[in-house]
Amino acid sequence: MPLHRRVHFRRTDHWRRPTHRTVVSTVALVFMASTMAAAQQPVYRSSVDLIVVYPTVRTESGRFVTGLKPGDFLITDNGAPVEIAAFSNDPQPLRVVMLLDMSESMRPHLVDVRKAAAAFVDSLAEQDRLRLGTFGHEVALSPHSTSDKSILRRVLREEVWPGGRTPLWQALHEAAAALDGEAGRKVILLVSDGNDHSEWSRSAALERLRRSEVLTYAVTLNGTALHWEFRRFLAKTGGTHISLPRGGDLARAMTAIADELRHQYMIGFVPTAMDGAWHRLTVAVPTGRHVVKAPQGFEARR
Repeated sequence: MPLHRRVHFRRTDHWRRPTHRTVVSTVALVFMASTMAAAQQPVYRSSVDLIVVYPTVRTESGRFVTGLKPGDFLITDNGAPVEIAAFSNDPQPLRVVMLLDMSESMRPHLVDVRKAAAAFVDSLAEQDRLRLGTFGHEVALSPHSTSDKSILRRVLREEVWPGGRTPLWQALHEAAAALDGEAGRKVILLVSDGNDHSEWSRSAALERLRRSEVLTYAVTLNGTALHWEFRRFLAKTGGTHISLPRGGDLARAMTAIADELRHQYMIGFVPTAMDGAWHRLTVAVPTGRHVVKAPQGFEARR
């Protein structure tokens, strides 16, 4: 079916109608310059068959557990223990697509969404990169990721406006595609007040997310419940769904996600076989009473 390309960023001299998926503008040149200047992070599957995961470890009371060593973790692949080949407890560079629902129903929340998104932007470290996206009349993504907070804040303040319905699955599909080829920890942060209102395939979007190995966070407003299949997907892949009640603090939820991303471990291991199949994965800390959040499986492909 044809894709209509009406943009949710307000059309100014800096943002114009996209000719494909991206928005071409003078801002794009700044995005490109900052991206090209960024140091490229290593891709852990480039020369050896490493699977990389980013678990979060908390106490039963919810406090982050820091300072763990490789020997504190037990990783199993289809039930068989595997050796940890790469490890870090330092914050890893982020490559984030922030997807903001700009359907017509989001108009009453526009000020709160802008403030909360700006709070997340302020949490970014120098090595992180973020790409802004909206969905309503259509899906629109900024052409390049950047660490320039002044640009991101200005776009949020001046060029993000509501209208249309909610092409949620299309937005997730295109966000995953935008992260293909990015080095570092790939994250999608979704903010919405409802479920999809389009003919896009939910299963195709979720499969695209799974194959892209993107960590997905979803914050919904007014107590909105995501589709059960999406919630199950988030639980299995180590993502999170935060359902805020009416009047809930969106900025607090967004900064809590940023805090979690700063307290994740990086663990790389060689799977038992690179057979292209889906493998069951467990990540545990056997000593102490710890709660570990991590993907429950991976696709063993090169």
